[in-house]
Order: sequence, then C-alpha cells, then structure tokens
Amino acid sequence: MPKHTSELTGSVVPSLAARVLTDGLRAAGISAQASITPDGEITLSPLSEGQVELFAEHLRPDLLPVVDELREVLEAHGIRARPTVAHGRIYPGAYSMADVDTLAIALGGPAQPGLDQGCCPDWPAAHDACCRLEAASAEAIGHRLRGDLRPYCASCDRDVALKLLPLESGVTRRLTEALNRAASRAPRT
Repeated sequence: MPKHTSELTGSVVPSLAARVLTDGLRAAGISAQASITPDGEITLSPLSEGQVELFAEHLRPDLLPVVDELREVLEAHGIRARPTVAHGRIYPGAYSMADVDTLAIALGGPAQPGLDQGCCPDWPAAHDACCRLEAASAEAIGHRLRGDLRPYCASCDRDVALKLLPLESGVTRRLTEALNRAASRAPRT
C-alpha cells in the first residue's frame, strides 16, 4: 500500500488512513478542515498535533459508516443531531424535545398532545416525551434510549434537551434500521 507524508506531523500515513481520518473528523463532529493533496499529503487545520493524536487514539474506523448512516437517517426525519464516535462507542448527541417527539413517533410511539414544535415544554412535558421515547425504542429496537435531560437555562437561553447515553454499534444499527423503515413508510410530500 502506498504511504503518504502528513504535513502536520511529518509522520508516514497509509492512504487508507488518510481517508479514514477525513471521514472520522466529520463523524466525530470535529469542525476542522482536512484536505489531501494529489501527492497524498494531509493538511489539517485548525487541529493541533496533540488533538490529532488524541482523536486517532479514540477513532474506531469500523464505526464511522454506522455513525454516518445514523446521521443520514436522522436528517431524513428532520433531526440535525451530531452523532460521534469515541472510546469505541457511539454518542448519539443531544436532542430537542421536538426531536425526541419525532424519534418516539418514528419508533412507533404515540404523538404527545400539547408538545408544540415552536416552544420549550415545561419539565413534566419534557419528562413525558423522554419516557415515550424509552418505551417506543424498547419496543422497536429492544433497547431503551435514555439520557440526561437538561433543563431550560434562563441565563444562556438554552432549551430543554435530552443528551442520549452512548450506544453499542449493534444497538445503533437497529436504531438506524428502524428509522429507515419509518422513513420509507412516511408519506412523500
């Protein structure tokens, strides 16, 4: 396999690793620019060498397609979450209550009356939405999607959100498959 020199570190990197790094940056939610010249030189900015080493240490290339597929199916449902990979696990990201409601419905749960897409729900309504997601996901994929429910923050004007706990790759695949089935059943507009 041909090898290429990284401009950032001066180390030798196989061309496959260059592609994996490019995909991994995107999958890990790192907003850095990665480019590969025709000569195979990798340029990363604004990452420092230490950040690159830390990232590569936690990267699981086999999970990158799983994360990409999850991100794509979430976008198909109108959810702009940023799933990432770290320490061999998939972190699904943080979800607004409207997104939690959308996920619950896509997984076969009932809609939550009174959960308005345009306003921040009160704490009991947010808790109810999370419970509906747990129940719907347990039924649809055999795993309860749970997380940390973050309250509304008046000082930073941050709405209530659910940060889902990390998932194993098999659970993530089942979630992606269930959401793909729901997207294929949805009426086209």
